Amino acid sequence: MRTLVVYYSRSGNTRKAAAKLRDALSCDILEIDDGVKRNGIIGYFRCAVHAIKKKAFPLEPMDKDPSGYDMVVLCTPIWAGTMSTPIRSFVSRFKHQIKRHSIVCAQGSVKEQKIFAPMKEIMGREADARIWISDRWWKDGSADGRITEFASEIKAGISS
Repeated sequence: MRTLVVYYSRSGNTRKAAAKLRDALSCDILEIDDGVKRNGIIGYFRCAVHAIKKKAFPLEPMDKDPSGYDMVVLCTPIWAGTMSTPIRSFVSRFKHQIKRHSIVCAQGSVKEQKIFAPMKEIMGREADARIWISDRWWKDGSADGRITEFASEIKAGISS
């Protein structure tokens, strides 16, 4: 089964999680971008405003087509309690081409956000697997193990 890890990362934590998943799943990876500048403190606030308003922007050209994969793992940072704008744009554009999906959320707090419901609403179905990764887990070293377990869950689901 072909798997694609799709991610957007502003600070680097989602990128780390996506790279670890790519390695654990031995699959392709795709970083998406919508061309919106999100650097610095102004960029941070822009992220929150766009997320709250559920904005979607055109994506930059991509070299991978999600319809060619059996599983797409969507990796997003959490902005203002919901998915990032670039991931929202990707999901909105490709939801009918994605056969199966799993979700990884990277966030600063330890408290699990209620972000899975908006993804279900856009996709029209539940994710096969989902996990949220806290900044604290990167610091205490437990993120790697959690991502490895999540990869095993995805592999088990793909083979069923």
